[in-house]
Amino acid sequence: MLAIDLGMVSYRNYLAFGRALCNARAQGQIPDLLLFATHPPVITTAHHSEAKEIRWSEERLANADFTVVPVERGGHTTYHGPDQQMCYPVVHLELKELHSFVSDIHEALSMTAAMMGIDAHKREGFPGIWTERGKLASIGLAMKRQVTLHGIALNCTPATSGGFEAIIPCGLPGVVMTDLQTETGQTIGRFGVRSALATAWETAHVRRLDSASKHDLPEHLTDLLTMEITEAVHA
Repeated sequence: MLAIDLGMVSYRNYLAFGRALCNARAQGQIPDLLLFATHPPVITTAHHSEAKEIRWSEERLANADFTVVPVERGGHTTYHGPDQQMCYPVVHLELKELHSFVSDIHEALSMTAAMMGIDAHKREGFPGIWTERGKLASIGLAMKRQVTLHGIALNCTPATSGGFEAIIPCGLPGVVMTDLQTETGQTIGRFGVRSALATAWETAHVRRLDSASKHDLPEHLTDLLTMEITEAVHA
């Protein structure tokens, strides 16, 4: 399984890229991947999202440079921004394997938090991992042609963009979002977060990760990361 750091990429570009990777993996053209990325501020809506989950008006969202993108994952409305570490598995699975795969993701996130001295665990009935303060990481997956799409958002620093104030996060009124910096009182560099996530992923999933570059993937796929995309690209 290859681990690739995409760096900062717009969410629309990731979405086009991720969907193309999903199709390529289904056809056996690429191996299983674990992608790391960060995004400029964006709000995504999902299958169970309701209009009331976005608190801000369209004008206020536009003034704050937020885009709103509908996606095919499970769950509700969420925010992503540069204060998060995103982690996207592109993995071929049998449907019967999905439940244990998601359980392993929860374990990997809890292990990542533990490496930083944070006690965080799954809360029954609520995807993601939680501390006593609030929700530290979110999970939202879809499967297309037996390949996973979308993934994990781990909060690293407070969301200064106001992203969590703009919505009802995950459709849970009153939910409090927390982050690694708030929990530890320290700023943990993105390299350290990625390294911890990768180590925990290998342990929880019992799979080796080999570091790679996006340039190791077919060029017609990586071109999607830089092309101008003004609307969500559908598979």
